[in-house]
Amino acid sequence: QLDDHFTRSSGGLGLGLSIVRRTLDQLGGTIQVQSQPDVGTAFEVQLPHHQPLPGNEVQQLRVRLDASHQQTQQYARDLQQLYGELQQHWLATLNSITEALEARDIYTRGHTDRVTALALRLARHMGYSDGDLQLLEIAGRIHDIGMIGIPDTILNKTGSLSEVEKAIARQHVVLGRKIVEPLDFLHDAAQIAFAHHERWDGQGYPDGLAGETIPHAARILAVADAFDAITSPRAYREARSPQQALEIIRAGAGQQWDASVVQALLEVKAEG
Repeated sequence: QLDDHFTRSSGGLGLGLSIVRRTLDQLGGTIQVQSQPDVGTAFEVQLPHHQPLPGNEVQQLRVRLDASHQQTQQYARDLQQLYGELQQHWLATLNSITEALEARDIYTRGHTDRVTALALRLARHMGYSDGDLQLLEIAGRIHDIGMIGIPDTILNKTGSLSEVEKAIARQHVVLGRKIVEPLDFLHDAAQIAFAHHERWDGQGYPDGLAGETIPHAARILAVADAFDAITSPRAYREARSPQQALEIIRAGAGQQWDASVVQALLEVKAEG
């Protein structure tokens, strides 16, 4: 279905019409299609009035329908497998890009792995399901992919960033969103990944979301990202201790970060 000149949306595997057409051919029926712009498409199906078929013909028809059904199911399984393989290929490619990005800067090496691991630990502590954990893991893997568009002179600067440089660095979220936007299967993960710099008080970026409007998983990712950033060395400062990081994040609960996620971090870290 064409929504406008720039967006095309579709759903399903497209097998329904094929099944109907094959069945009608076997039963001697017909199908007619009428489409009108801005109205839609109407399908008219006609079946002939048959006398009861002899038993052997009924059996033959059942065999043919069953074979068609089996073939359609196999076709659907093949499509699902191919789609899954394509998704894995894209994720592997994005992961390779992230690893290449971190190799540019010794200070951020391993950042993605650490943030993702901590975010998953917090999410488990907060009762996330396996499906939600998988989505969060993907989001963690891609959350900084937009750094590919940020100049090395900013990433590796030894002094404090100017306001202009800070504005450029913050664009990594927007750039990351643009990179994965064409990949429909990453839509839900992207909503999490590129909201990890939003703040509870609405003073974050890129969209200025606040409170409950920020995806919950993004709030978890934000806390995990902050903890790793504070406890990792940077070109312009030494690493803080885990305890110092916890105190900084505790002080920002209810302002920069979701207080419930901060509490989960404190509890998880208390467990060791």
